[in-house]
Amino acid sequence: MGKTLYVLLFYSNLHDSIYTFSLKHPHTGSRSDYNSDIFTKNRNHSKKLYSPTLNMSWGDRVHLFLRKDEWFEDASIFSLLESIPASSVKKIPLQHHLKVQSAIKAANPFS
Repeated sequence: MGKTLYVLLFYSNLHDSIYTFSLKHPHTGSRSDYNSDIFTKNRNHSKKLYSPTLNMSWGDRVHLFLRKDEWFEDASIFSLLESIPASSVKKIPLQHHLKVQSAIKAANPFS
């Protein structure tokens, strides 16, 4: 997934469009940020799948394991990436989203 994202951002003609989109759409963690035809942040919307924001799903957390030093130490790691093929980008079918939403509702019937 990371390599696919890297290829999309830096080795495709989509960079400018992705950059412009990111400036105009603040990231909330909801799938509705990038696919508002199918997802919504509104729990009461009956025709779209509910996808809450991160703040609505999880509170702020303090992690005690944060590294304060520089993590990047050796550029030779990039040669390893060359052997990994970037997967093709595929659109996730609506049926998959509906199955996921059904499973969520089944697991949380009173939410």
